[in-house]
Amino acid sequence: MSKKPATNALLLDAEQTVEEELEELWRRTCRSNNELITALERLRQNYCAVAGKKHIAISEELLAQVDTALRRAAEARNLV
Repeated sequence: MSKKPATNALLLDAEQTVEEELEELWRRTCRSNNELITALERLRQNYCAVAGKKHIAISEELLAQVDTALRRAAEARNLV
């Protein structure tokens, strides 16, 4: 007769696997968030610099969207 694996051991293995996957997802999300913050900040700086040099009207709506995205990203970063 073959022994059946203990149900508790299988559940623990499954829970560890799910936990590891969630941790990896969390790390990737944090890394992505940080990269997006950096990219948006650089985009905003360059946009304002180019618009200023060429005397182009700056889209306040666009900058407001960038500022909102940066604020939310910073709030998410602070939750970590």
